[in-house]
Amino acid sequence: MNHEDRKHFAFLMAQLETAFFESVSRETVALYVDYLNDLSINQIQRAVEYLIAKREKRGFPAIAEIRTATLGSTEYKAVKAWGELVVGTYDLDKKYKDDLISEVATVAFGSIGDFYAGDKRNEMADRAHFIRTYKLIVNLKEAREGRRQLRQKDMKKLEEK
Repeated sequence: MNHEDRKHFAFLMAQLETAFFESVSRETVALYVDYLNDLSINQIQRAVEYLIAKREKRGFPAIAEIRTATLGSTEYKAVKAWGELVVGTYDLDKKYKDDLISEVATVAFGSIGDFYAGDKRNEMADRAHFIRTYKLIVNLKEAREGRRQLRQKDMKKLEEK
């Protein structure tokens, strides 16, 4: 994690402290940084948002919970995006809250118009296909972002020499 990511991570930990009514020490935050360092800051942010929205237990979430929530958060967002797409059935020019909806619909169905013109009897299959495509696109974008961050780190190391 770079300096900006660490600041953002500290902010996310503060959000969890507020949401779950429990403070954690600097040492604990440092431990979380060490054990979640392989995840992108975007994945961690989505996990925190997911935990705040869905977790019912009190107390600060464990590292394993945050790691698991990175998987659940993408699924959760994909399902919400599907609902938004279906609700917008008759408005082809609709601006969606989730920027990925148009991209996913285009990859999965050819276009939003093609999706809306399709046979509604296939809704369950269409839903599953949309959610799989959504998760795939998110994973590809995160992999690209991770490679970009690695290239930036490599460039900084070269500049320091």
